[in-house]
Amino acid sequence: MGYAYATLMLLAAASACFILDFNLPNIHGFTLIHLLIPVTLVSLWVAFRAIARKDFVTHRITMQSLYVGACLIAGGFTLLPSRYLGNLIWREKLGWF
Repeated sequence: MGYAYATLMLLAAASACFILDFNLPNIHGFTLIHLLIPVTLVSLWVAFRAIARKDFVTHRITMQSLYVGACLIAGGFTLLPSRYLGNLIWREKLGWF
C-alpha cells in the first residue's frame, strides 16, 4: 500500500502542474495551492531517502506529514465553495442552481 500511495502522490503532484486557475489571484494560472507541489515532491524525496537509510522514524513522520498536508489541507482548500470542485459539490448538495 505504501508504494501505491507514494506513486499516486507523485502522479497527483505532477498532474497538478497542468491545473491552472485564472479566476483567483495567480501568477500565470498558478495559485497559492500550487505551492504544495514542491512540498509534496520534497517530502517524497525525504521519505525515500529515509527509508533507503533505514531511518524508519523519519520515514514515518514524513509520510504522515505528507498525508496531512497534501490530502487533508489541500483537499480542504479544493472543496471550498469558491473553487471549481467545491462549487460543483456544494451546489449539488445544497440545491443551488
